[in-house]
Amino acid sequence: MPRNVRNWWVTGKVDGGRPVSFGPQAGDQGFSLTVQQRDNGAVTTALHLEGYWLDGTLTLKVAGPDGVVFHEHVTHR
Repeated sequence: MPRNVRNWWVTGKVDGGRPVSFGPQAGDQGFSLTVQQRDNGAVTTALHLEGYWLDGTLTLKVAGPDGVVFHEHVTHR
């Protein structure tokens, strides 16, 4: 977790390399992240994450390749 806590903090690693981290700087901003992968040579969406702020609450939604949200996590800022 970063020293300055933001609404979200996303960290990832690719091929065991150095971690890449990011998070929105403003308290009323969000983020989106899409994970894509190959399927018989085509590119498909495997997962989509979206985090947004609205009226003092933070909502994180996780959707599958069909766009249907299968997990939602809501907290108060």
